[in-house]
Amino acid sequence: MESEGEALQILTNIILPQYQAGLGRWAIHTKDTDEFIGWCGLKYLKEEDEIDLGYRLHQSAWGIGFATEAAKYTVAYGFNQLNLHEIVGKAHIENIGSINVLQKIGMQYIKEAIENNERVKVFIAVNSL
Repeated sequence: MESEGEALQILTNIILPQYQAGLGRWAIHTKDTDEFIGWCGLKYLKEEDEIDLGYRLHQSAWGIGFATEAAKYTVAYGFNQLNLHEIVGKAHIENIGSINVLQKIGMQYIKEAIENNERVKVFIAVNSL
């Protein structure tokens, strides 16, 4: 567990600069009730030198299309607003719902990998412009 000083250093040196560069994770709220149901966004992963698409939704919001809509918008934002060349998406091998989201938004499967001691499927989207 990080100390308060270590947490502040992570916030200052890693998290906030991502938002200043147009990256970061955004809250997802429903249109009708404004209920917070999760988050989606882009994050630079220094260790892999890649831009990662990530999303997490409350289980009550699974299977309704929210993750697909948010992920599709986020990839378009990365390509059209940030002029990114490629975006990577990863899902645990048993997370069929998340794998389906990555496929629905047009990301291409490239390989299996080990991340944090877990098997993941790796997908990529490449900006054609």
